[in-house]
Amino acid sequence: MCVSLESFVNEIIARKQFEYKVDTAKRTETYNYTQIQNEIDFKTKLFKIVPQCEKKFPAEKSSFKSKVITLIDFRNKLVHLKAAGYGKDSFIHQSEILRLVLGFDYNGSLIEVRNYMNFFIKDYILDCDCEQDF
Repeated sequence: MCVSLESFVNEIIARKQFEYKVDTAKRTETYNYTQIQNEIDFKTKLFKIVPQCEKKFPAEKSSFKSKVITLIDFRNKLVHLKAAGYGKDSFIHQSEILRLVLGFDYNGSLIEVRNYMNFFIKDYILDCDCEQDF
């Protein structure tokens, strides 16, 4: 989901050929859409840049921001697993990851990501009428 969402956000920014300006104490830094894709973190693109270059997603109508932050954190914990050391403590860490995976709200996150994408491109993701889960 994270990869799909980030790819979608990058596409929105690229289609607009948007430039993102950041004022610092010494100067204003300007990023073109290619630099945004490669150098700006995902949360900044999602919550700061897209609202500037596109219409603003009505976050007050959903739990999108909290769900996506949870999704990004979940993805980062899985992708960047750290060794907890040797002995019994390392198994405690692994069991925490397993609990995280088993308890994650996949359906809620999928719905929020779908709603976000469909807000910008009508009917971008549609439910299957085949009555199957996949």
